[in-house]
Amino acid sequence: MTASTANYLWSLQDVLGQGATASRSGELVAVKVFNIMSYNRPHEVQMREFEMLRKLNHLNIVRLYAVEELPSKQKVLVMEYCSGGSLLSLLEDPENAFGLVETEFLTVLQCVVQGMNHLRENGVVHRDIKPGNIMRQVREDGKSVYKLTDFGAARELEDDEKFVSIYGTEEYLHPDMYERAVLRKTHRKSYGVNVDLWSIGVTFYQAATGSLPFTPFEGPRRNKPTMGLKVQLVPVLAGILEADQERCWGFDQFFTATTDILQRKPVYVFSLQQAMAYCIYIHHYNTGHYTSDNQGSAGNSQKLKLVHEHLPIYAAGIQEFQNRLEHLLIQQAKVAETLADDKSCQKMEVLLQKITAIHQQYRKDRLTGKLAYNDEQIHKFENVLLEIQTRLREFSSLSTDLLADLEMSEPHQNKILDKLLFALQSRVGQVPGIPPMDKDKMVSRMHHLKEEMEILVRELQCNNSIIESLGGEDSEASLESNLARPSTL
Repeated sequence: MTASTANYLWSLQDVLGQGATASRSGELVAVKVFNIMSYNRPHEVQMREFEMLRKLNHLNIVRLYAVEELPSKQKVLVMEYCSGGSLLSLLEDPENAFGLVETEFLTVLQCVVQGMNHLRENGVVHRDIKPGNIMRQVREDGKSVYKLTDFGAARELEDDEKFVSIYGTEEYLHPDMYERAVLRKTHRKSYGVNVDLWSIGVTFYQAATGSLPFTPFEGPRRNKPTMGLKVQLVPVLAGILEADQERCWGFDQFFTATTDILQRKPVYVFSLQQAMAYCIYIHHYNTGHYTSDNQGSAGNSQKLKLVHEHLPIYAAGIQEFQNRLEHLLIQQAKVAETLADDKSCQKMEVLLQKITAIHQQYRKDRLTGKLAYNDEQIHKFENVLLEIQTRLREFSSLSTDLLADLEMSEPHQNKILDKLLFALQSRVGQVPGIPPMDKDKMVSRMHHLKEEMEILVRELQCNNSIIESLGGEDSEASLESNLARPSTL
């Protein structure tokens, strides 16, 4: 009995779960055919698995080759064929009744962790992880490669997102989902990506021991007596099999712990006292050769004695450091209060905002031509100011020279005045009715004239300095640059 699409023909008697095998250009493939209830689901739900498999591409995830259509318009999935069956079928073999051997379990652990890491990198939650949905591919060298499959319940979900719908298989459901789906207890809890961690924990436990961790109605479990990975694996299972979602591990912690396990190397040890062989897993950097002797013990005792003697000094130093730290914290609190009360920063910010607003308004007025003076008029004013400064400097220099000349000619003036006074007095004395000239009075008038000239020079110098200060160094630089270009006057 066969079925076919436009590109594939397969046998319905060769059933793999809910699918069958077919041939793809000589390559054996698996075909997933859905039941009637699946086809009655909403169209977007049916397409979810197709789109999810197209998005994922990883060695430890079953590859999707094509989505084909039956003559009845129903969709089927053409997928990668895994020759070793599922992990569930492997655990059902009598030789694995107490769990997989450690080497095979480590392969399962590595493949599932890598596949789940790819799902989380793409923001996907599977929601139905179990041994039946982990396929086994046997390579040519006989080694196994395990792949995640059946993404019908998968959806995109980030670490901080939640959902409320129920998906999964009863034995592998998270306790919160089990209460609602199986025990019919109503609650308003929502679920996150950690539901996959719970299912992974149950799956790993079953792969390690051969039985489920929670079977309350079937009596005691048949756990495997010994397992070298027990010391490393128990904390991981305890972390992800935590019913409280707040205390359950996250994927980052899960990936860190499993990577630590996978990096360990097996070391086989035979105990003469118990006449048993053991396998322990340690890191490669812990495989050194250790010896002990009396000299080493004596040296350790001496070191411990020295530490005990210096311990009070260390304790006092730590106490002093704590006191200083507390003092610094108090000072920091005071400085923080002072800074909180200081309004200088706010004032500076307000001032900066005002300056920025004025500058923006200036640029706007300049672009729109609203300024009272344009650049050409400002340039003309600068030239006039420069000319005034030059004239004042020349006049000041001339006044200074004149004053110097007056000071140098004062002795000659005195001599000439003496001669004039003598001559006038002699002549006036000969003419009746005219009083004689007073020499001291003439000298006083000349000194008064000199002082007025000095006051005039100082005023000119003061005016010149005021005009120079108006421009400043920047103005003088700009005036010099303006003089270098042609005048627009």
